[in-house]
Amino acid sequence: PVTAPTTSTVTDFEVVSDGLLTGHADGTLVHWSASTLTPTMILPGGTPLLDITIDGSRTLATTVDQLGTVTVRSVADGATVTTDERYAVGEATGVAIAPDDDQISLAASTGRVTLLDADLGSPEVFAASDGPARIGSVAYDPGTEALATGLEERRSELAFDDSVTMWDTAGASATFRVGGESE
Repeated sequence: PVTAPTTSTVTDFEVVSDGLLTGHADGTLVHWSASTLTPTMILPGGTPLLDITIDGSRTLATTVDQLGTVTVRSVADGATVTTDERYAVGEATGVAIAPDDDQISLAASTGRVTLLDADLGSPEVFAASDGPARIGSVAYDPGTEALATGLEERRSELAFDDSVTMWDTAGASATFRVGGESE
């Protein structure tokens, strides 16, 4: 077997145009070539990554790190395309790219979701919970481009609201919710 240029545990991975991209607990990103099985470190470790997603062409990776920085970078060499530092430490928790690559959604620990264009500009923010709550994940439905948000909120010592809500992003309105306290 081929070993990665880091001993840090793999925490996330994405299939890319010519192989695999692995994210590691220490913040390292490694691009694995499918043809040569060669690992190339495209981002050295340092700041832990909270989420990674790939665009439709499978050539750009968008990451969210523990410091709240959102970065779009080339999968081939790790070159930064654009960066957004509007979030506080621990605030940004997840990222998703719309199937047509025209929108990037960011989940936040504040209960809000930010919709950005592909260049991380033109922000539209909407509340994805009734109050401050951790939105831990976001994902797009590839068929309808509706946005799903995953709520991770502690209600009491033993109770959690772990609901998933589908949203129409054009009007930022909830279309349905599953799980949580209503289940």
